[in-house]
Amino acid sequence: NDAARELTVQGDTAITGTDGVSVRIDNNNGLVRFLGQTQISQRLLGGIAITNSAGGVQFGGTAGDIATILNDLAAPSQSAAILATNNSANIVFGGATVDNAQGNLPGGAGVHLRNNTGDINFGTLDIISLDGVGLFGFNNTSITIRGGDILTDNQAAVNIEQSGIDIALESVTS
Repeated sequence: NDAARELTVQGDTAITGTDGVSVRIDNNNGLVRFLGQTQISQRLLGGIAITNSAGGVQFGGTAGDIATILNDLAAPSQSAAILATNNSANIVFGGATVDNAQGNLPGGAGVHLRNNTGDINFGTLDIISLDGVGLFGFNNTSITIRGGDILTDNQAAVNIEQSGIDIALESVTS
């Protein structure tokens, strides 16, 4: 997607049973928008991966539009539900819910944010994670989260290093 282009998905989106990453946005220079609720289920690898992008990315047209990433296969994915690395773009989620995130050590099983110079903003962020860090961030200019809950078993709920943060969660449990 070049700088003069825009990809907009109107309405709700359901993505089921992917062999690779369910939504991959890579080297994007335009604008990518999912303007409704997004639900990803039965994924073998990552849920949403945004990498090496300078163009803006938006999930949800309103605060009530939630991107839901499930890990509901019998052999759950060991990849991050939401991954954002090496982006200069601003990335916005009206809200995001991650259920049954697992693995991806030493990074985040639920949300993995690394080396982003653009702002990353979640209206709300809810994560349930087993054997993987719920929210991981390293070397990000700005991570903003306006609400949510993170519940993790056997790993840290939140691990953020060398990043600008403005985070207000209701509950963090590990």
